Amino acid sequence: MQNEQINELPTDNPPINQSSVNKIMYYCFDESGNYVGFLYADKQPENSTTNAPVKPYRDESGNPIEGITVGLNNPKWNGTDWIEQAVVSKEQQLAQLALQQAQFQANQQKMNSQLALQLATLTAKGA
Repeated sequence: MQNEQINELPTDNPPINQSSVNKIMYYCFDESGNYVGFLYADKQPENSTTNAPVKPYRDESGNPIEGITVGLNNPKWNGTDWIEQAVVSKEQQLAQLALQQAQFQANQQKMNSQLALQLATLTAKGA
């Protein structure tokens, strides 16, 4: 009975890691370089590369382990290679904008104080 089951399996299927028509895997990105997915194709589509968006896996000590890779977080194509973009939450973005605004206002206040001092100095000299 086992032989019957084996004989029923198709014999013309390629190995799992080989496509049936030898197509190539392409990793695609949008106009901004953001990763959008992959596809198998005979011909390379626009905005794609054969370089996988992965990085070496690192052990607990931070040493890379040869032959093992992991996917990048939020990959972006920079024209020659994939880079990993930091994902920033809206809360972090708002906090950063608030800090920039506070720094700008402090600089503006400092400049106003300097201008007021210069004006007072010039007024005193003219009097």
